Formats: sequence, structure tokens, C-alpha cells
Amino acid sequence: MKYKQIFTVISNLGVTIIMSIKDFLSTILKQKQEKDETKIQVKQIVVELEQENLAFTQDNQELEPESDEDNSNIPQPVQELSTAIKSIPGIKLAAVNRHMLFEITSDDFTLPMFGDYPLGALKRTDGGLPDEILISIDFMITRDETGLKALEFLSWWVRDHARGGDSIQLRALALPPIPEQFGKTLTFTIDYFYADPEQDIDKLLNSIQELADSLNDAKIQYLNQ
Repeated sequence: MKYKQIFTVISNLGVTIIMSIKDFLSTILKQKQEKDETKIQVKQIVVELEQENLAFTQDNQELEPESDEDNSNIPQPVQELSTAIKSIPGIKLAAVNRHMLFEITSDDFTLPMFGDYPLGALKRTDGGLPDEILISIDFMITRDETGLKALEFLSWWVRDHARGGDSIQLRALALPPIPEQFGKTLTFTIDYFYADPEQDIDKLLNSIQELADSLNDAKIQYLNQ
């Protein structure tokens, strides 16, 4: 083959390679644009979910417990803990909930439904520990000095239990500070981490009863209740 023919082949090959590179880069760029668009859509969905969550929260913040509410299906220790929290002056609303942490992994942290979970603590263990559940005591305070004193009292009580060896903490929660909701979404939660390989419900209820008894004793000692 003559040099001229060789150069022609090489030149054609070079054009083909360049076109292939251009096609490849074009494909990569298109994929990136599609990925960016997907991220934007996901963010929009997250915002919509948070706004829906706000509407639900605000609706429930206006509800007062009915005096004839049927609590027959709620275990006695849970009722006593809930009552102990609600009876503190300055506490507006309170609820005791249970969450299964052993089913959660670090891949779940970005999902809106887990936004109120203790993600900082869970990140240290890459998700929930085996057989671990979370007892969360969610509450709101009145927007006055009495409410702040209630928060201070519970903050001390939680701190004291943590120093005594319990896996417990108190956190503040809020939604994004956009104009429609800023100043209206502040709530608090007490996280009580509990793990039992036997998954014995009676042991769990006994632990909840101990929390209720401890809080009632503290109220008698410090709040004269």
C-alpha cells in the first residue's frame, strides 16, 4: 500500500474516532442532563411531601384530645407515660410512638418518611442495630415561659437518664423555614433506644413503665405534682 493510501486510511480512521468520541460525549452529556432533571423532579416531590406533612401537622396541632377517647387498646405503661408528659404545665400535645429501627439502613436516610428519625445517631451504626426499636415521645410546648420551663425540665430529666446509662436523647424538629410555615412547625421528641434479642413485649412495657414512674417521681420532687 502506498503512503498516500495509508495516510488516507489513517485520516478516515481519525475522523471515525473523532466522530465516535463526539457521539460518546454527546451521550454522556444527555445522560447527565436527564440525571439532573431527575434530581430536580425528586427535589420537587420532596418539597411537596414536606408541604403535605406541614398541612397534616398543622391540622393535628389544633386538635385537643377528646375526654371520651377510647384508650382500651393502648398498653397501660404507654398510657401512663403519655399522661405523665401531658400533665406537665406548658406541654401542649404529646404522643408516644414505636418505630422499628432494625429494618432501616443508611440508604433510607434521604427518604422524606424518615426525616424525623434520629438520623445522626443512626448514621453512627449505619442504620438500626439488630432487634432495635425506638420509643419516641413527641410533644409540643406552649409559646410562653411555662412552655420553656417544661422543655427545660424534660431536658434535665432526659440528660439525667442518659448519665444513668439509658440510650435516650431529646431533639428539636422543624420543617424548612419557608414563609408559609416558618415559626409554626417547631416540635420536640424524646428518643428512647431499646434493643432486645428476645423481642419480649413484656420487657419493653416494663422499661416504658420505669420511664413513666421516673418522670412522675421527678414531677413530685421538682414540680410539686
